[in-house]
Amino acid sequence: MLRPDFVLTGLHACGDLSSTLLRHFISCPHVRGITSVACCYMKISTREHPSPPGLIAAPHQAGERLQEAMLQPSEFGYPMSSWVGGLPGHQLSYKAREAACHALEDYRRRLWEESQLLRTHCYRATLETFIREQRPELRRAGVQTVKKAHLLTFTEYARLGLARVSLPPDLPLDGGQVEAMLEQQGRVVVFFSLALLLAPVVETLVLLDRIIYLQENGVDSRLVPLFDPNLSPRNVVLVALKARGHGGAKRKS
Repeated sequence: MLRPDFVLTGLHACGDLSSTLLRHFISCPHVRGITSVACCYMKISTREHPSPPGLIAAPHQAGERLQEAMLQPSEFGYPMSSWVGGLPGHQLSYKAREAACHALEDYRRRLWEESQLLRTHCYRATLETFIREQRPELRRAGVQTVKKAHLLTFTEYARLGLARVSLPPDLPLDGGQVEAMLEQQGRVVVFFSLALLLAPVVETLVLLDRIIYLQENGVDSRLVPLFDPNLSPRNVVLVALKARGHGGAKRKS
């Protein structure tokens, strides 16, 4: 019985889901095409960080198999291509990948309007100070997004953030120290704005790595800026089409 060919589509496929779709596209002869819009780059697995923050732990019985899979370069979300993997200094930190998720267009509007959302950056920087005081090894820990953080007091925000890095939510905080750091919000916003200028560079590297991976496996592809970035920050679609019957061969990392 013949199986019908089909197209894979990933709209804002989070973290490693995008790379998994691409690998399935290459390995399965019945997948003729793919359209992929990626997001959540900070949740991509790398050799340096095989289990980035935000991933759901595997069931206990699957734990050993998962660990074995993580040792294989082809199982990481970045880099996918052998070429990028061979470049000196190709590694991307959690912070770099997290920054690549932000939209320049949206952030420019926040700066222009002096939005209260900018407060979140100072909250996170202040929380980082207390995290490092308690657990220096948690430097730059991936604290997951606290919803509507700008509407919370810092104490409320800290309680939620500390719990996400396995620190006591009721950790005593020096009120004077907190106030002094929150007064530095303007400087924190300037620093974040400068870091954000590199976001398109990081995103481009991740997407080009995927194009090169497809090329290494005999498939041409294109990146198409399809959506208005003001409406959808992740507006670039990776599009690829392969010949019927292509697939099933050993994949390259």
